Amino acid sequence: MTLQQIQAAFRDGLYKITLHARQQMIDREIYLEDIKRKSKETCDYCGGTLYPQIVNLEFRVKGELIMIEEVPADVCNRCGEKYLSAEVDAGVERLLQNEPQAQKIITVPVFKWRSVEP
Repeated sequence: MTLQQIQAAFRDGLYKITLHARQQMIDREIYLEDIKRKSKETCDYCGGTLYPQIVNLEFRVKGELIMIEEVPADVCNRCGEKYLSAEVDAGVERLLQNEPQAQKIITVPVFKWRSVEP
């Protein structure tokens, strides 16, 4: 039975339901629709499937490498491309514009590329 059929049955007086139970049904239906929608999204680069994950983002700002940790994103299961929602992207942009104090500083090894002979 779909959510619409259940709602119609309640409108017709066939059933009674508490407001709490009704909200739970609506929330569950929205959650399931969101999961179906997310699982059908595909990567623009390789055609892989996108799945929600928490990721770290690395940027170069004014020549400095910075990292933002624990960012919600959709990530391609094939190539690893990260997609940010408009809301998250705007939050990242605000964070970069405000130049906040870093939570921690890490040291990153740097190597210069050279051809390696077999």
